[in-house]
Amino acid sequence: MAPDQSSESESKTKAGDRKEKLPKAESDCEQCWGDEYDEEDVTMRRCSRCKNQFYCSDRCQKKDWKMHRYNCSPLYDDSTPATFPRDQESEDEIQRMGKILADWMKAFEAQGNAVKTRQWKGSSLPEAAPFLEVVPSPHFPHYKREIPDPRTKKYRLPLVLMARMFLNDLVGALSPEAKETLSGYINVINMPSSHAKLYGPKIMARPADLSPGEYVSFVASAPIITMQEYGTCSFSKECQERWRNLATAKLFLWDD
Repeated sequence: MAPDQSSESESKTKAGDRKEKLPKAESDCEQCWGDEYDEEDVTMRRCSRCKNQFYCSDRCQKKDWKMHRYNCSPLYDDSTPATFPRDQESEDEIQRMGKILADWMKAFEAQGNAVKTRQWKGSSLPEAAPFLEVVPSPHFPHYKREIPDPRTKKYRLPLVLMARMFLNDLVGALSPEAKETLSGYINVINMPSSHAKLYGPKIMARPADLSPGEYVSFVASAPIITMQEYGTCSFSKECQERWRNLATAKLFLWDD
């Protein structure tokens, strides 16, 4: 992946004179964290795709790519759909996914302290089986981002497809003013270094074309995001419950 050494706040896209605001620049290499350079002698370079991961050298960038590839999606990409319509088909799919999550969550809560043992698996519940029926639908744009170990970790694709569907619906219902407000809130969320970083403007602009890692990070943050009162928007109890259920299911099914 070729480095992009731009430190400007805006970058021209291939589409012409259109400019995209860039995520805030970081001062640390996110691979070696300063072990391989003198801070006074290096300029951080951005990942050329997402513009939101920073490296001190090509070597560090190449070393990190084996993990970052699952957290990376283009800041702007004319070749893939950024959203899809909120219509009856998408509403039906959201309701179907929501029921799968609610049924699993009810069964999960009935387990009590059993879920605290290392041996317990979320996939051991009969209610987990319908997750595997969540597959890419021809009614919606094909999801092209690479998911880690989808053959052995069979719940990952369904969880990502759920997050994609829910986020596309959430963003699609917002006014421009509400999108700007929520974008700003997302930008101040500090994710653990093990998670993909979130960039608010991209979340608002491309809810149907994020990386698996970005969806996972949003899912982890969504229960808090949807509980806040922003003034420009608020979220229904049904929406809040859907995201809480998905966040819990992700914790117990992602590695099953």
